[in-house]
Amino acid sequence: MNKKFKILIVDDEPNNLKLFHQILGETYELKFARDGTNALIATDKHKPDLILLDIMMPEMDGYEVCRRLKENKQTSRIPVIFVTTLDNIEDESKGFQLGCVDYITKPVSHPIALARIKTHLDLKHTKAKVDQLLSKTLLGSFKMMSDIMSMVNPVALSQSSRLKRCAGEIGKKLGLEGLWLLEIAAALSQIGTIAIPKESLIKARLGKMLDFDEQKLMNAYPAIGKELLINLPSLEKVAEIIGSHRDPLPDTALETWDFITISSQILKMVCDYDNLITSGQSKSKALSLLLQNKKAYSDKLLKLLIDIEKSSQEDIENSSQEDIEKSVN
Repeated sequence: MNKKFKILIVDDEPNNLKLFHQILGETYELKFARDGTNALIATDKHKPDLILLDIMMPEMDGYEVCRRLKENKQTSRIPVIFVTTLDNIEDESKGFQLGCVDYITKPVSHPIALARIKTHLDLKHTKAKVDQLLSKTLLGSFKMMSDIMSMVNPVALSQSSRLKRCAGEIGKKLGLEGLWLLEIAAALSQIGTIAIPKESLIKARLGKMLDFDEQKLMNAYPAIGKELLINLPSLEKVAEIIGSHRDPLPDTALETWDFITISSQILKMVCDYDNLITSGQSKSKALSLLLQNKKAYSDKLLKLLIDIEKSSQEDIENSSQEDIEKSVN
């Protein structure tokens, strides 16, 4: 037996809740809330597939409930249908701007309500299937490129996990949407180095001077990486991040940057940091060198990197202390 979709119905009028129970009770699993505050609590608790939301409620109206739902990453993708007596264009426009997917007007027509609810649940279900398919395709593309790196440049493959961790933690601290794209870009950021001779890569990692041709190739590896990835399914944005991760620091505030710019600047910083450590610098010295070159990096991103590395070091020290205490006991 197929699992029933779960619908949260929010209305301050008991009769309206009863009406929807009569219309939908046999087809869907229903949850109810009689005000905005309890609607938010019920959404968090029950994780509904769809929300029917009354607009005209005391204290917190439906618009405010919808706004809060869409601002919360955990609930932003739940489709919201407003149920209301309001029927002018301005009210509808406001609702759509806040993120609702449809309107059902009161008095409620049973066939229309059922049809619109089914339509949006079907859309949600279809989108979930597409996302799942894309995820499988993406994983296949990622594995293929990782396999290529492991054969041609094993050093880059070992570096990729460090870059993914560091960039991912910074992105998480920023609350970055599409964090997984940044993490994949970090993991594949060195894919372009497969076009660089091994001897040149070793020289670069040891901090030795490169000749003109070697430096030209090294400067081109982000563009090479972008070209390798740009036509792979679901990796277009990853390719853009990698292709621009050597770009200079924008002269605008970080808060105004788009996703690609933020991600590429994070990636540039963590790559430079990791390269300094690989060349023999201590973590503290590497961070100090980055700080001395502030024109190349965002102050906010540098601070996040320092905080993350400091926290990581404290975790290591605490773990070591626990091991000592266990061995003594």
